[in-house]
Amino acid sequence: MRYKLILLILITILYAELPNAQVKKYWIQFKDKKNNTYSIDKPKEFLSQKAINRRVTNNIEITEEDLPVSETYIKTLESKGYRITNRIKWFNGVIAETDNENTTNLKSLSFITEYECINISYNKQFQNQQHKFERVSPQKRSTYSYGESGNSIDMHQGAYLHLNGYTGEGVSIAILDAGFYRANILPAFTHLYKRGKIKGAKNFVDNKCVYDCHPHGMHVLSILGANIPNEIVGTAPDANYYLLRSENSNTESIVEEYYWTDAAEYADSIGVDIINSSLGYNYFDNTNKNHKYSDLNGNTTIVSKSASIAAKKGILVVVSAGNEGNTDWQYITAPADAINVLTVGSVDKRNTLTMFSSFGPTSDGRIKPDIVAQGLNLVVQNFDGKTSTISGTSFSAPIIAGLAACLWQSSPQLTNTELINHIKESGNIYPFTKNGYGYGTPNFQIAFEAINKVISDSENMINIKANPMPFNNNLSLEFEKDVIIESISILNSRGVEIYRKNYSATETKDINLSNLEHLANGVLIILIKTDRGYCTKKLIKT
Repeated sequence: MRYKLILLILITILYAELPNAQVKKYWIQFKDKKNNTYSIDKPKEFLSQKAINRRVTNNIEITEEDLPVSETYIKTLESKGYRITNRIKWFNGVIAETDNENTTNLKSLSFITEYECINISYNKQFQNQQHKFERVSPQKRSTYSYGESGNSIDMHQGAYLHLNGYTGEGVSIAILDAGFYRANILPAFTHLYKRGKIKGAKNFVDNKCVYDCHPHGMHVLSILGANIPNEIVGTAPDANYYLLRSENSNTESIVEEYYWTDAAEYADSIGVDIINSSLGYNYFDNTNKNHKYSDLNGNTTIVSKSASIAAKKGILVVVSAGNEGNTDWQYITAPADAINVLTVGSVDKRNTLTMFSSFGPTSDGRIKPDIVAQGLNLVVQNFDGKTSTISGTSFSAPIIAGLAACLWQSSPQLTNTELINHIKESGNIYPFTKNGYGYGTPNFQIAFEAINKVISDSENMINIKANPMPFNNNLSLEFEKDVIIESISILNSRGVEIYRKNYSATETKDINLSNLEHLANGVLIILIKTDRGYCTKKLIKT
């Protein structure tokens, strides 16, 4: 009985979302990107400066994959009556709507390589079959005022990062989800809106407001960014957030994997650091589209290929393993199988695997999930302004995404791959693994100390002379002996990386850095990664 009122409210909210059942959506793929007004030589026209910086510092090439699709091809489709709703540059195509089921005219267009209908009639009402909403009475804690939300943070020593000043400040997180119902007016997020921490909200499903639909993403946001002392505090309460709706909760069709791709492309283009995705795909309303376990190899499903591309662009992609552990399917769901993403399973507060948490490995034999976090009876902001508890791997993932943001804030010189490795290596059963657990429950204090121990122990390993000092435009580094250089970073006084150059394991005794006039004046730290560890030196820029 206690769930009926909640479900009734949700059905009332979401019923208005149901689109016209006659509208067909097609994926239309183009053969090339000819007649394009954009060029990889002018990336600022289609990528933000932050996105460009991420590629430069991580030695990631800007390629034709980054170019938007051809506007000429889009105009041709529009002239034939197709309404373009989503443009997918990574796979070079579009999602187009039409009321006419006769698609003969597409066959005559030479620039199209393939097309298929990717949605079915929308005739389902929202049903919440996985997550329970229960009221809880918040209890005061003696440390940091986390309230009942403290257990999920304590399991990972997250308070250690917070108490050392790492709360996600300056790190941007995109949440790809089904909606953020009332997040703009609920008390857990007041501090985010007042401080300008909600950087954007965008709906890739129907271009409507993200605050009028499903509450799932709002619950995820509360685990990440909430701040009500003594009641609920998120794992990254000071991070920046983008709220991106890519999921239509009223149906399950392959089109949603393309929506996810569109949202991930957008997140990449604006320079987001972390993507949190608590969505999973295996079964669809059109059973002919169902995924098979053999598809979970990171290179088959649209959503997994997209997540892998996002990771390739330098983004830390954190995904939930899925809630299929006690179903006939049992396995992880896409994109949990994606390559170089961090997949999170669920345990209870005693660190016991929950029955619903999905199992790996991937069909090509990779360990999944990678790690686990609490996913049973987590405290979240509810849409009535109070707190409630909720369960699912959907809510394990944002615990890790938020703490990863804090860890990245503390060590911005790390790449997304290095960050993932440090988190895995802090798991409580590392270097061993167990199916369903991966490397176990990560300890972010251990990860933090491991990163900083490497830096501390190597500070005086190699003597460095820097000339001139102070410097302005150019800087010469002289080592006491030949060293193999992997990368050089320059950090400002807040520890934020403002310059990075990668080297292909170059053995040298001298390094010259030029065109540094854009760096801020003052005290800086140069961080040099060698084959034997890190070495640092204080610099002064004038």
